[in-house]
Amino acid sequence: MSFWFDLPSGKNCYMISPREFYIQDGDCNLDWCWFAIPNPDPDLDARRGVPDSRFSEVVTRRDISPFEICGKITASLLPPMTSYVAYLVFGKISVRNVDDDLAEVTIGFGSSNSQSRTIYFHREHQDGDDDGFYPKKREDGVGGK
Repeated sequence: MSFWFDLPSGKNCYMISPREFYIQDGDCNLDWCWFAIPNPDPDLDARRGVPDSRFSEVVTRRDISPFEICGKITASLLPPMTSYVAYLVFGKISVRNVDDDLAEVTIGFGSSNSQSRTIYFHREHQDGDDDGFYPKKREDGVGGK
């Protein structure tokens, strides 16, 4: 897990490593591919297109079929009586023939108070779009489009 204090907003920020998530079939080499960062073998062509990361490993999905990712954070790290926001930070590569670039995301605290939202992975926000959340490039250059 990565932690930092955002000076402009005064907020504590936590970023959870991909290895700390439960990723459905995450150890299946047919569906997912894990890469060390930095790559110990710079001549390894298989890493092309893999984004940089704050963590020592990244994972890529080999296809675009549905999958599930679950994560958790220790509640004692979070101050009480505070509102929280969760972001999915990802890097993307060009994907052809993607008909369904949206995902239904549910986040909650424990087993209650969950909320669902629609997010888009590949398309940018268009005028008139008012359903869902769209990728944005982070100011620190990590993830997004």
